[in-house]
Amino acid sequence: MDQLALLSEKLIENKYNIAREITDIKPYQELDLDESIVQELLEGRAKFIHLLSQALQHDNPDTLKEDIAHWAEFAGQAAIKSNAPMKSTLSTSKLYRKYIWKYIREIALENDLSLETVFDAASIIDPLLDDAILIFGLSYVKYHENILKNTKEEFLRISSPVVKIFESVAILPLIGDIDGERAQIILEKTLTKASQYRLSHLIIDLSGVTMMDDMVASEVVKIAEALKLLGIKVIITGILPDVAQKIIQLGIQLPDINTLGSLEKAVKELL
Repeated sequence: MDQLALLSEKLIENKYNIAREITDIKPYQELDLDESIVQELLEGRAKFIHLLSQALQHDNPDTLKEDIAHWAEFAGQAAIKSNAPMKSTLSTSKLYRKYIWKYIREIALENDLSLETVFDAASIIDPLLDDAILIFGLSYVKYHENILKNTKEEFLRISSPVVKIFESVAILPLIGDIDGERAQIILEKTLTKASQYRLSHLIIDLSGVTMMDDMVASEVVKIAEALKLLGIKVIITGILPDVAQKIIQLGIQLPDINTLGSLEKAVKELL
């Protein structure tokens, strides 16, 4: 057996020991992870060490790049799912290098491996480890961004409810800031619900909107005009004094739209 193959087998024999040393460090203990998650981490890290070790026996170590890339991508997603902080997960990359080379040193000394063998191992393992760290980081960021995007979309979806209060009449309560993206979602959902509920009147309540600029006002007008095309009468309620003053200052017109001081007044008018 050549020396690289021997080193590979010895590393594979010790893959769980290496993985355990990485997993037992203080930052991971402080995360107070569930035992099942700790076991998954251990298994995943042992698998990665196994892949790196196998590369020492391959005539073309690059053939393992795809397997290592799949592992790194999966590990990045798993880190997000386990709520592991970015700092802790990225610092783990140093630990792989530290403990793998700790064991390589011990194996080399115990088995009288040549310096050439150690250098050959470095030329194989280190580039694969660098590739894995890069893919892991990209996967972590990408998966995190997807979660944020999905969370934002869900927030936008539930933050513009059309609430039916009685036959053919509904309320659209608007709360918080309204940007172009949210306004478009509100418009689409409102038109869909208005048609579904066969509305004759829709009350748009602005009492939860604390800031009004020309863009927000124009988006509200767009919603009202689109509803008018469907034959639905729009009543706007709850415009706060500061918002009303801003509307006047901006010279914003609310053409043919009935405005009332409160939601209660609008409901009474429609009874």
